[in-house]
Amino acid sequence: MARRSRSRSSTRLRFGLAAATLIILTGLVVSGLVSSARSNKVYVEVMNHSVAAQANSISIPQQDNGSALTSLMGELTLLTRAQITRAFDDLVYRTQVVVDASSIMPGDGASHHAGQRFAQIQAERALGIAKIRAAVDGLMGLQPFTVVGAPASAQLVLAPLTQAEASALAAAGGALIQRADGEMLALKVALARGPGHVHLRNTAFVVDPSIFSVAAMDTLFRNLMTTPHLTPVISLSLVGATLIPSPLPTTSTSGMVNEPPTNTLGVTAVIANTGNAVARDTVVVMTVTSPSSFASSSSRAIGSVDAGGSLALRSPSVSVTPGSTVTVHISIHAPGSGVALTRTYRVAIAQATPAPPPSAG
Repeated sequence: MARRSRSRSSTRLRFGLAAATLIILTGLVVSGLVSSARSNKVYVEVMNHSVAAQANSISIPQQDNGSALTSLMGELTLLTRAQITRAFDDLVYRTQVVVDASSIMPGDGASHHAGQRFAQIQAERALGIAKIRAAVDGLMGLQPFTVVGAPASAQLVLAPLTQAEASALAAAGGALIQRADGEMLALKVALARGPGHVHLRNTAFVVDPSIFSVAAMDTLFRNLMTTPHLTPVISLSLVGATLIPSPLPTTSTSGMVNEPPTNTLGVTAVIANTGNAVARDTVVVMTVTSPSSFASSSSRAIGSVDAGGSLALRSPSVSVTPGSTVTVHISIHAPGSGVALTRTYRVAIAQATPAPPPSAG
């Protein structure tokens, strides 16, 4: 029995080795066929034509986007702040559409990895536009319009920039676009000389790259900051303030606000900005003072209010004592607004009702 068992094991082993050898040989054959196909001139020619056909179909929106960028930079001082924001929003969106379309092009097989290089060129152009837009927004206190339903993390507020910083950032964006245009020309030449001698449209994004030089950007941004209708204006108003917890539905002739029994007190302030610039770093400070002991405690919340928009800011709660009367002072200020908004309440906090004694069992 032991000899028969060893014979069966030997047979299974031989079959296993044979199967493994077959799998390896099959893999080598398939790999060789794929490698051979990729090195085959006809295959490469077909892939080159495929890449060129897709790239050329994207060339028209590419040229439109480049023309729109050039026109926008020349018209900035003629537009309103809202029109500048909308124009950049539209341009960034249209450029991203091209980037997305380029990302699905054939990634291998064409000469010089043409599909991948074409996609990288579009990504560089998009990044260049993003830098130029960030420079304008950072200098003028603009930001993209809020997208309804987008997560809070997606609503970015850019850091303010000096004129020199904005000029350097915009020039860096222009340099990226210029480099991408050079890479596009090199790719056009490479495909024309490769198998199939395919024609790739040379879509220069910016015809005159000198418009994005540091000197040109410095002049443009100086004009932007001295154009009267583009001067940033922040105009805040306090729409309302709500104490937390909500006051009791009782009125007092002395203007006293009655709060239920609580150990903490907070406030939510709703602030509107009717100006044309973002109110960055808007601060809401709540200070609670006890008139009897003169002890006070405060908390603050910080946010940014869009031009023509509003924002609800809730300050962290502070500790209070049930049965006491306190003064709640709310102040709101944003750099550049020039006016501090204030509101003061006298608040009576109800005494907690003692729990009834347990009933005799």
